Amino acid sequence: MTSVPHSGAKSVTPGGSVAGGAVKERPILFSGPMVRALLDGRKTQTRRVVKPMPKWAERFPICDPDNMAAGHQIWWWDGKFDRVGVSQDCPYGKPGDRLWVKETWRPTKSFEPWDMDVTYRADGERRTVKDGEFGDRDWTMPKAAATGNVSPLFMPRWAARVVLEITDVRVERLHEITEGDSIAEGADQYASSTKLRRDRPYDSSLNGIYREGFSELWEAINGAGSWAANPWVWAVSFRVLDQEAIAKATAGETRNAEPIHRRDGDEG
Repeated sequence: MTSVPHSGAKSVTPGGSVAGGAVKERPILFSGPMVRALLDGRKTQTRRVVKPMPKWAERFPICDPDNMAAGHQIWWWDGKFDRVGVSQDCPYGKPGDRLWVKETWRPTKSFEPWDMDVTYRADGERRTVKDGEFGDRDWTMPKAAATGNVSPLFMPRWAARVVLEITDVRVERLHEITEGDSIAEGADQYASSTKLRRDRPYDSSLNGIYREGFSELWEAINGAGSWAANPWVWAVSFRVLDQEAIAKATAGETRNAEPIHRRDGDEG
């Protein structure tokens, strides 16, 4: 496991604003069970597969987590000349940056004109977004909202109820996850009731082990064989921010939002 220090970190206020510059926010997808774990305070880490940059993948195929830069970059090289390669930024950001959670939701017109009611599938919570809280970007009601829930892919920033502040970024192999990390991932203990991986039968000797429970969770989200593949992952630690504190800290603040392009899986 390689811990990545945040070189030259700026100070972060309790509300999450960064001294000396605007806070960077990026969207991130989470499945329903993981949203519930966030809300319950059981999840403070997430692991996402490191995806090589297509342009350089063939020329620099080797990942070197011990050669980090800026506290949030990974180094790719050819295995021959360690000073020749390309660095890759963590797409989720660095300590002090924020992640706003995209989850399955349903927007409906509210009683008051121009207000919007938002219901979240993960726990059924419903809240009203007032006129004036939608920001400057135009938005169109998704067609799916007429009959049911809407994919998190179509959730705008104003509808997000959970915001995370990154506290640490590491790069490691998936199998390096510890029992403590597995608990911080919000995983359940291994049991006969957990969704079993297809590549192995139920083993009662593993009951109660969170790391085994995490492996089941990873496989359920990322597909058969994804645990055995043991990929390089970004291990991102964070804290859940208080919404009122965010609202006060970001009043009049210019956000620099950056999209994350990824497939629908890998939402752990």
